[in-house]
Amino acid sequence: MKKLVKIFISRILPIITLITFIIIGGIKNQLIAAEEGLHRTMSGVIEAIAWSLRGIYVAILIKVFSSVLYSELNKLVKIAVFLLMVVLNFPLIYFMDLAPFFPLALLIAIPLVNFIVYIPILVSRKVKKEITKLDESNDKLE
Repeated sequence: MKKLVKIFISRILPIITLITFIIIGGIKNQLIAAEEGLHRTMSGVIEAIAWSLRGIYVAILIKVFSSVLYSELNKLVKIAVFLLMVVLNFPLIYFMDLAPFFPLALLIAIPLVNFIVYIPILVSRKVKKEITKLDESNDKLE
């Protein structure tokens, strides 16, 4: 059962999320096209692209968090990583409408924000290494 849940979270859920966001983008595009009538602009296409990019981004975040979820970290670090992912990535997802206009800015911002998310993991691994070194040195002294 645990393996089935792991497969669902790490493989099936990102695909479902991506498909859902693409469908939402298509619906938004059709709604904007219906409002514009004969005088179509690019706003519907930009909205569809933005929702597709959101879907890709959220699917990647789900995949990354599922790898963190099934790693050998303690629960406090996993909770800290999840909260940082939500808090730092939510503005990027919200302003994804600007992605077609500023693709380079997002290429720089996304890795930078997600590096900040991994700071608790890096700190916990460093602390764990130091604790094991201290334990080994104490064992040698005894």
